[in-house]
Amino acid sequence: MAGAAISTAASFAIGLIACLLLSRRAIALPVPWDALARCGLASAVMAAMVLMLPPLGGLVELILDAGVGGLVYAGAALALNAAGFAMC
Repeated sequence: MAGAAISTAASFAIGLIACLLLSRRAIALPVPWDALARCGLASAVMAAMVLMLPPLGGLVELILDAGVGGLVYAGAALALNAAGFAMC
């Protein structure tokens, strides 16, 4: 099962690279690498916080993980100005 997941992920990565290379020839669109990096950092902060939560199990854990994760991501994204929109 793990081999199938790895090969699927690898094939998607190859397809992504091919699409990027071929589409740059047709239409060169700017990629906001700094905003993508800030969103990735906010996601990493959220994941670290959710992983520290106790494993309660069931619906309670789902609600706790989703709630804490959403709040932490929103706070980190605002603090990092992840979308590139300054609040003031």
